[in-house]
Amino acid sequence: MTNLPKRPQVILLGNGINRAFNGVSWNDLLNSIADEKYKDKQIECPMPLKAILVTGDNIDKTLKNHIEQNRQQAYGAIVQKEHAAMLQKILSIGADHILTTNYSYELEMAAKNVKSGLSDYAIEQMMAHTDAVYKAESKYLLSTYNQVQYEKTPNCIWHIHGESRKPSSIVLGHYNYGKLVHRYIETLNKLAKTENRYKNYEGQYKEWKFRSWVDAFILGDVYVLGYKLDLSEFDLWWLINRKKREKAEHGDIYFYEPAVENAENADSENIDARLELIRVFAKEVKDMSVTIPRKSKNDDQSASNIKYYEFYKKAINDIANKISEIKNKEKKTNV
Repeated sequence: MTNLPKRPQVILLGNGINRAFNGVSWNDLLNSIADEKYKDKQIECPMPLKAILVTGDNIDKTLKNHIEQNRQQAYGAIVQKEHAAMLQKILSIGADHILTTNYSYELEMAAKNVKSGLSDYAIEQMMAHTDAVYKAESKYLLSTYNQVQYEKTPNCIWHIHGESRKPSSIVLGHYNYGKLVHRYIETLNKLAKTENRYKNYEGQYKEWKFRSWVDAFILGDVYVLGYKLDLSEFDLWWLINRKKREKAEHGDIYFYEPAVENAENADSENIDARLELIRVFAKEVKDMSVTIPRKSKNDDQSASNIKYYEFYKKAINDIANKISEIKNKEKKTNV
C-alpha cells in the first residue's frame, strides 16, 4: 500500500456567518463604492464585471479610499456574543487550514476575543508565510497567512481574496480574478516539469510540504460553509475543476447550504445550475434539514437570521465531527 501523507482538513469560509449577524454583504460593499448613478440600482452582471462597471474601471483607487474612510466596517466587527461563539467553535475544530474569502478580520477578532479595533500592528504580528516566498506578499496572498491560536488550538487563516489591511491585495475586479487564476497555474506547476507534482511526492513524506493554500485546497478535504460559490467566482470554479483532475490521492469537497423556501408561483421545473454543478464536484451537499423562509419586502430579517443561525450551528457541528473522525483514524494508523 502506498505510504500517503495525511490528508489536510480545510474549511473554506465565506461571508454567510457574518451576514447572519447583519454583517456587510458583497452587494453592500459594491453599493458603497459605486458611482452615484449606480447606487441602489439593480444591475444584472457577474460580480467581477459589476465591480468594474460601478467604479468606472477604477476599482483599486476607489476601494483603497473606501477602506481608509470606513476602517471599522472594512476590518469587521463582532457585535453579538453568539457570533463570536460560532467563530470560536470553528477555530476550536482543529482544521489544518481555514480559507476565507472575507477581507475583514472577524476570525482573528474571535481568536483574540475582541469585538473590534484590531490594529494594523496586531494583525502584522499574526502574519506568516511559507518558504515559497522570502517575505509576506503584498498582492495575491497565495503563500501568506495569519497564524492565530484560540485557547490551545493553532489556526492558519488564509485570506484568499486579500485582506483589508492591504487594499492592493484585494481581488475584486475581472482583471484581478484572471491574474489570480494565472497565479494558481504558476503555483501548481512550480518546481515540477509535469502536472504530476503531487503524484511524485506520494510515498516520500509523512506530511505534505505546503507552499501555498492552493496545495491544501487541491489535496485536502474541503468543507465549504457560508459561501454560495456563485458562478461568477470563476477562480474557485477553476480550482474545483483542477482538484477533480488531480492524479494524486486527494480529498473530497463537502458543501453546506440551507434550503430556501420557494417563491410563490415559482416554476418547479426550474433547475439551479449553480447547485447542480456543485453536486457534480462535491461528495456531499448538505442543507442540515434547515429551510430559510421566503422573505417579502415588508419582512424584517430576524426570521431568516434565526434559521441561518440554526443552520450554521448544525453545519459547524457536522464539520467538527467529520474532521475529528478523520484525525482519530490517522492517529490509529500511525500507532
